[in-house]
Amino acid sequence: MGRIILIILLASFSISTYSQRVQNSKWSATLEVGANQFDGDMTPSVTKTSFGLSGEYTISPTWGLGVEYYYLPLQAGKTAESMTSTMHHINPYISLNMLNLLSPDINTKWGIWATVGGGLGLYHTKHYKNNLFVNETKNGMAITVPVGALIEYNLTPSLAIGAKVQYRSHNQDSIEAAEQYSGVTNDFISMGTVLLRWKFNANNSKKHTRNINTTTFCPDEAILPARQAQNKADSLQKVVNKLQNEIDALKPQLGKIEALENKMNEVQKIAENAGTRTVYIPQPEDQSNNTTNTKNPSHKTDFETVGRNSNIDSDGDGVPDHRDKEPQTPANTPVDFWGRTISSSKTNGFASVYFDFDRTDLDADALKTIEAVAEKLNENPEVMVEVRGYADYVGNENYNKDLSLRRADKVKNELINKFNINPLRIISNGKGIVLEPKSAYRLNRRCNFFFSEE
Repeated sequence: MGRIILIILLASFSISTYSQRVQNSKWSATLEVGANQFDGDMTPSVTKTSFGLSGEYTISPTWGLGVEYYYLPLQAGKTAESMTSTMHHINPYISLNMLNLLSPDINTKWGIWATVGGGLGLYHTKHYKNNLFVNETKNGMAITVPVGALIEYNLTPSLAIGAKVQYRSHNQDSIEAAEQYSGVTNDFISMGTVLLRWKFNANNSKKHTRNINTTTFCPDEAILPARQAQNKADSLQKVVNKLQNEIDALKPQLGKIEALENKMNEVQKIAENAGTRTVYIPQPEDQSNNTTNTKNPSHKTDFETVGRNSNIDSDGDGVPDHRDKEPQTPANTPVDFWGRTISSSKTNGFASVYFDFDRTDLDADALKTIEAVAEKLNENPEVMVEVRGYADYVGNENYNKDLSLRRADKVKNELINKFNINPLRIISNGKGIVLEPKSAYRLNRRCNFFFSEE
């Protein structure tokens, strides 16, 4: 028996090592008192007082292993024929928390546990006829299999009260110490007790494993990010739905809004043409004769101040006409600093810098990409870079235009402040909303890099 208990305790210790990161208390003990009735061949049975105690190691909020002991005095029969017996039961058991099995996220002070075990019952029985002693069984032994249910309520983190019912079967049919009752049916004991459970080293700062649910005890770290992402997606979807409802409500006014926007764009162009800004313009030696894309070996560069009207973009490719060497490029065609079409294979081999929704923060991947861009610029001082910022379609056009420019400026400032790149070699350009695909994708919230050596 001792060997069986030792094996169970060693198995409990081995299994619990997987949850070492969860610093919870696990040991508890109970004191019990109640009543029992003998269920054998000799009837009727007399209710007798029982006593017991147990020790348990709770491996997880769902199950635990323990050992229990009970003192069970028995009495049955009438005056003509009766028996008295003193039994001692000791057995290991497994306990299962039915509430945590049904719901791993449950939070309650109640616990409903099922128990099953197996052990030994030692008994000393005396048999009487007409109140006269007839026979006795000393040092009787039987295998017992207890099955029970327990309900508990946690008064404090360390103390719980409860009630337990058990039905204990035996492989013997001779507990009455009378041959005439042997071989009919096995003997059983019904028992009910109330108990106090003390949970060792349990307090408000160090929880006991019996007091928490399965999710808190051992969260699925692979699923948590997916749950967080799903929650974020659900939140964003609510924002999208709200905006869609607002757009639907404004549809009757779209004609008026479109006319107003056209007037505002005209006013904005007039204001832009009235101002000046400093831009970097490479100057060929003979600009009037150099109309091809061939590099001029005697190429020179300079910086000059030009009016905003010199930044008119007739074909809408994002390149001002004064440096657009390939005008009339189709819409949504990627071009370099000089307006020349570039294929997807000529994106300089640099990854995009991506942003979270409505944010301009730079994550670790973004910083690695910016560092690679800085290395390219340091390798060749003649290289310029244009940083183009984009936004997804959520939100109005003016806001996203500003957001895309702030993202481009964020990348530009990182190149200037951290890698000491000359600001005159960097152009930041906010392109606004990316219309295709029409989704609030992270791929649409980005900055791209376009280099030029002319």
